[in-house]
Amino acid sequence: MLLTSLQSQKVEEIVNHFNNGNRRVDFKAPTGSGKTLMATGVISRLINTNSDKKWIFIIATISSSDLPEQFERKINEYKGDLEFNDFDVEYIHSPSNNKAAKTPKDMQVQIKPEENKVYIFGKATFGKNRIITEQKIIDSFVQECKQQGYTICYIRDEAHIGASKLSNSDIATFEGLMDEYADFILKMTATLNLRDTSTKKVELTERDLNNPEKNDGKWLIKTTPVPLHNDNIDDGNLLDGAVDKFKEIKDDYSKLDCIIKPAMLIQVDNEPTDLDAKQVFNDTLEMIKDKLSAAGLSWVKYFGSSDKEASNVDNDNFTLDKITRNNDTTDCIIFKIGPATGWDIPRACMLLQLRNVCSTNLNIQTVGRIKRNPYPKLEQNPITDKYYLYSNQPNVRAENLSVYEYKVKDNFTNEEFASIEIKKTKDLFDKTKVKPEVLKFLEGKYSDICVRIKESFDGDVYKNMAKKIIIKSPVILLKSLKVMEDGLNAYQKQVFAVIEKEYKNTKLKDYKYQTLKIILLSHFLKDISDIVQRCIENNIKYELVMHRLDPNVYTEIVSGDTDNEKTITNNYLFNIKKNGDDTDEQYLDSKNETVVFDMIKMFSGFFSDGLKVWTKNQTTGNVYGEYLDENKYFKHSFFDFILKYNNGVLLYIEVKGEDDINSTKTELLRTAYADYFRNEKHDLFQQKIIICLAKVKGDQITPEVFYDKTLLSIPDGTTFQDLLMQAGRN
Repeated sequence: MLLTSLQSQKVEEIVNHFNNGNRRVDFKAPTGSGKTLMATGVISRLINTNSDKKWIFIIATISSSDLPEQFERKINEYKGDLEFNDFDVEYIHSPSNNKAAKTPKDMQVQIKPEENKVYIFGKATFGKNRIITEQKIIDSFVQECKQQGYTICYIRDEAHIGASKLSNSDIATFEGLMDEYADFILKMTATLNLRDTSTKKVELTERDLNNPEKNDGKWLIKTTPVPLHNDNIDDGNLLDGAVDKFKEIKDDYSKLDCIIKPAMLIQVDNEPTDLDAKQVFNDTLEMIKDKLSAAGLSWVKYFGSSDKEASNVDNDNFTLDKITRNNDTTDCIIFKIGPATGWDIPRACMLLQLRNVCSTNLNIQTVGRIKRNPYPKLEQNPITDKYYLYSNQPNVRAENLSVYEYKVKDNFTNEEFASIEIKKTKDLFDKTKVKPEVLKFLEGKYSDICVRIKESFDGDVYKNMAKKIIIKSPVILLKSLKVMEDGLNAYQKQVFAVIEKEYKNTKLKDYKYQTLKIILLSHFLKDISDIVQRCIENNIKYELVMHRLDPNVYTEIVSGDTDNEKTITNNYLFNIKKNGDDTDEQYLDSKNETVVFDMIKMFSGFFSDGLKVWTKNQTTGNVYGEYLDENKYFKHSFFDFILKYNNGVLLYIEVKGEDDINSTKTELLRTAYADYFRNEKHDLFQQKIIICLAKVKGDQITPEVFYDKTLLSIPDGTTFQDLLMQAGRN
């Protein structure tokens, strides 16, 4: 599995912190964002960018039962597609020291350091009667690593669950050991301690994950929650409704062009100690099993590797790994949160909470179990994009989680808005220019390419180790080559096709093409991109596509605080619900957006006859401007606010703060906005449209305005407030 550009960016941030001399990094990312894949990417990249060091990687996870082994399996699965993958992974089991165990008390267990090896320790590694703990084997292992000159990287999974909460002093001792001896400490957490300035912070937000522009069009997590919360429904009736809905979901999944068997998860808390509550708890569990069986749904109960049960007697030896797979036919999993911490089951799409057996908090990590995208290549599909939250727990609210439901008001359902799209003409990429550009490049860079080849290879590429590119076998070489090739866009691939065909007509003809290709991929991609840029047709044409807002109903889940809420007006596009209740509050992404929102709202009050409808735009909708990025990828920029006036004029607003976190993108947008309105570049812009790049500093807004001057008249130096007025007067 390849890292998306967004995941790769976060991996790069983490590795750069180490390369810049920082010892501690906290990494926050939503459940379902691929933390294990990114951790594997960090391991690969640390080795690849620090080949002078002898690495040891220690991973600690609070997971128990089957999950550390699943962690081991996933790293082995993921590493094959990374730039460096010649490292071993081992989950360290700790033999028991009690009388019933087969391992005698005096047995000597050793962990020997091996270069570039990953050692995984689970919660069960520690504790009473564990040989690894009682014989201080980890202490000896760490000391030996330091004596032999190894660089230790410690990766802590689920770091927000502190050692003190694990009721195990041995784990706390282990944490202290890592704190003292590890050269680099990466903690993957659900919360960031912003007061700790000594630790660098890297964060991947759910909003970033849900923005296809930032993530190569990939969808790591589902984006459409379907919540049902009603504490007036008893457990039996809620379960009946969930079962009926799940059967509909199964029918929908059966229509997919791939095999994905959906799963329902039923969250169960620990058994209560009160006798009456205990009886209700156990009766409810039996009711769940009976109803599922009566409905013809298969189920398993998983409370830990030693406490599990299945409706199919022949299947009672199931593992978490087995029921995780997309093609597994188990319909329902009754589970406890503790043993399932860190569990990854993308096919799960429904979470059911019944008040007699569940906890009072809807944990973010639990919700994450049903949010992962199971669809091949992380593409989005309307069936697999939905996830269902069913609960009758009184006052249940997801921990730091708010659900906003938006629906276009009935009087605005027929309103049309415009997207700006690039006309996909056949001559956008001029292939006739590629050959001369390639020959010019190969001749001009001949000496540089030869130097790189001589630096990197001695003799035949398939028989000798690369000096600069860390590869240890032909198989790994070819895998590394494939990873680099997969990162190319369609235009870059066309350039390489011409290079393969034409390089024999140059002085580089004595080299094997695979050797040349590795060097070009490793050191000359900028030159390849420059060739693409010169071959892209400059005379790009744009067109407006008018349509009603789609989808006109959508939901977003916001984790953390919701301070950035603002009251909407009567001519706001959406009706809004928050956690199932009607609200007149719109959640906004940033303080800068609240400044712009307040200004539009104030204007709409003074000029209500002129402004027909306005709204915060959605990044899953169809109102955007299309442009080419620096690598000539087609990208969609979703405007932050869209306004429509009674005179038909559309005003689209993109908000930027004083500290622009992506100034490169802003420059690309500025260029694209100007390009939209050059008269020779289009022939269908009869719809009057204005784009405003609104730069916010404090409570001041400075507009940069783009529009067709043959259709509209906006005086130079117009303020943002005046722009809102001018749009309605044109």
